[in-house]
Amino acid sequence: MPKRKDLIYVGLQFVLLIALFINPLNIGAQIHKWTGLLGFLICGSAVVFGLAAVVQLGTNLTPWPSPKKNSELVTTGTFAWARHPIYASLIWFAIGLSVGYLSLWKFIVTALLILLFYYKSTFEESMLREQFEEYESYQNRVNRFGSFRLPTF
Repeated sequence: MPKRKDLIYVGLQFVLLIALFINPLNIGAQIHKWTGLLGFLICGSAVVFGLAAVVQLGTNLTPWPSPKKNSELVTTGTFAWARHPIYASLIWFAIGLSVGYLSLWKFIVTALLILLFYYKSTFEESMLREQFEEYESYQNRVNRFGSFRLPTF
């Protein structure tokens, strides 16, 4: 059974992801040639990265920030680049949409998603540190949402 905070974080995430695909203010709703192409490339890369992270998690995958009881800590692949590669991919996807549409609304929703994922991942990491003694070391090696340095394997 998910915890109350699990439900709140996932509910807010759902609302913000829906908000990303609507444009109630109709601000910047047109795709421009070059920003549209750049946005498409960012979105495509984010989808590939996120799907790779989902595959690498395997049976450890859960929609809730609380980890499964019998899960294993994954630190290789996309997880060697970011501690939360699925959140990172959703952030980059939102950035890609914002750039592609040059939409003020989408940029605002993206900023709110970044804040949400920061707090959601902080909550998640408190439980991961309790469940996995090696998590703190992993936390010190790998950035929360990624870095542009090459990971060490």
